[in-house]
Amino acid sequence: MKKFFIIACIMIAGGFAFAQKSLGAANRNTAVRCLKLAENYLMGNDNNGALRQAELGLSYDDSISDLIYIKAAALSRKGELKANVITVIKEAFDKDNWVGYNKTGARLLYADLLSDTGDYDISMQTLDVEPFIYSADAEFIRIKNYYRIGTEDSIEQARLKINAARRIYPNDVRFPNIFFLFEELYLSINEIFNNDTAIETNPLVQTIAEAYIAKLPDYENKNQELELLAAFFAKGEEQLRLVKALDAKSKENHPLLAILGLKTGLYNPEQAFDYFIKACNGNISLITFEYFMKSVNTDEIFNKVAEYFVNYEGSIYVDVNYDLQNEMIVNYETGRPQYITLDSNNDGQNEVYCKCDFGVPKNLYLMNNEIEYIYDTYPAVSKVKWTSLNETVNYLYDDFIYYPFEMAKEPFLAIMGLDFYVPAAGSFTYPDLNDLSKAASVELPGTERDNSRVVYTLHLGEPVSAKFYEGDIQYAYCDFQTGIPFTRYADYDNDGYFETSEMFDLYEIGQNFGGDDNTIVKNIFGIFPEDYRIYLRRVSIDRNSNTYAEYSEEYLENNGKISTWDNDDNGIPDYQYIKYPFKEGEPLKEETIFYSKNGVENLSLSLLDGLPYTMKSAGKEIMIFAGKTDKLYWIEENGNAEYEDALKPHLARIIEQGSIEIFNITGKRISAIRIGDLFFCKLIPESFIEEE
Repeated sequence: MKKFFIIACIMIAGGFAFAQKSLGAANRNTAVRCLKLAENYLMGNDNNGALRQAELGLSYDDSISDLIYIKAAALSRKGELKANVITVIKEAFDKDNWVGYNKTGARLLYADLLSDTGDYDISMQTLDVEPFIYSADAEFIRIKNYYRIGTEDSIEQARLKINAARRIYPNDVRFPNIFFLFEELYLSINEIFNNDTAIETNPLVQTIAEAYIAKLPDYENKNQELELLAAFFAKGEEQLRLVKALDAKSKENHPLLAILGLKTGLYNPEQAFDYFIKACNGNISLITFEYFMKSVNTDEIFNKVAEYFVNYEGSIYVDVNYDLQNEMIVNYETGRPQYITLDSNNDGQNEVYCKCDFGVPKNLYLMNNEIEYIYDTYPAVSKVKWTSLNETVNYLYDDFIYYPFEMAKEPFLAIMGLDFYVPAAGSFTYPDLNDLSKAASVELPGTERDNSRVVYTLHLGEPVSAKFYEGDIQYAYCDFQTGIPFTRYADYDNDGYFETSEMFDLYEIGQNFGGDDNTIVKNIFGIFPEDYRIYLRRVSIDRNSNTYAEYSEEYLENNGKISTWDNDDNGIPDYQYIKYPFKEGEPLKEETIFYSKNGVENLSLSLLDGLPYTMKSAGKEIMIFAGKTDKLYWIEENGNAEYEDALKPHLARIIEQGSIEIFNITGKRISAIRIGDLFFCKLIPESFIEEE
């Protein structure tokens, strides 16, 4: 029987494993079918269908790299942020589980994205790692990388590859297009920045340009921009012929035609400027504009330029890295910057978003609006806000200087005497942490009250004082300059007087001042780290400002405390409650002490785990008896149930701690005193009454 049971268990376990394996195989088969459909959709340029099938396939088996690649490719075609697409495609390589032959396509997509976002070396490595990819797509990406690296050697490499590609891929219009785009860019830069010094065209560049110009009629998919770009490299009559042909058949305006029209004499300066402005339609490329201004006699168009830019409404696009991508966009209103965005690596996530006030940066947002820099006078930072943390850091004037770009006059308009500002951005860097530490004050959200905040004044990064606010009303303050211990003064009844003094101190390692006291410290201050060992040592309340505390509490180790009342406000305690520090394995000890007007101990009561165990009067121990009523005790002589029943309504009216009340009960006089929530009663002897 036992043997049969073991065999049955083995069969069940095996069947379960088989079922699991079968389910896994079925899910994978379904995922592969989704992959085939996704590939077909992608080839048919149905990006939504490709994305839908890829995500469906991944819901069955999320380990298939091909599906992740198809998802990334579809997202890229749909215009998703490059940063997000890179995250997806990297996952495909991390899992490295390829079903079909999509890894080459994935490498090409990844390399292209890396090229667009400035990681040129990694882009090259992605293409060159074994197995080496050699194709029109791969060579096109390599050429982009070489151009974008921007050194003399890399640009020469780009030109050599273009020269080879025009023979190997003669009908691929991407190669002449990328060639003319970059070379026209370099032509513009040379003319703008070389002070009219003639620059000889590189012989290899001229050879390639002439070859492509000759082949222009053969390209089926050429656009007007390609013909315009090519015309910059034509010579003499051929250039004029090309420009006239473009002008005659132009169906849409292009600002480059205004420059070519000027250079060939086809347009006069006023015609060229009108054409340029119309072609830009409120979206001006800065380098194209400066190339135009370098090419035109500005004296002849001064009035037009001044009238247009003094009230300019539109955007200016700035190619900071000279990579054919606009890293900075400046939006203008009435001729002044309104807002600025900077995406230094073109991944679709702005490093900087800046709001301007009458053309001057006022609010600067970094890290997807996580951090806000506020300026009084740019570039001196007055505040830094952390949005998610709701924290604010304040700076004194000129203590913290940070500018991701310099507000500079556009040089060609400045020559004309016009003050038109365009941000000049260099290599973007986040603020230096050393500068952040120069804060004059830090503003943090408070948890002590609703809508509260704490403002810390700092010196060399260390807090020297703090003010606490509820809304705009200050309710507490403290000074750290005296060192530790330090005192906070608080207004808990909101009458404008800081009646409560709270002393904070450091406890030794191994001591325990946790619990509620630790929570109080966190709620009040927050900024002190866990290991700073700050605790609330003492609280005093002085409501009439006579330096005598009507009430105080001192906190001891292991949840102990001493509470003191001075009801007549003469500086001498009336009574005191002591909760002794808790000790493992021992009962909790508490003591209440009442004092005379001279501060001499009159009466004391000690409790163990909440039960009275000794009472003293003038240093003499008094016998106490537990009554039949809960929380009622008799002093020296035990009373009876009749007395207790008669006393109950009278005891309920005793509120003040330590005051003695005398009652006439069933022919007896009984004194009663309240200590905490306990009542102690004493039968007054007849002899005492007679003496009285």
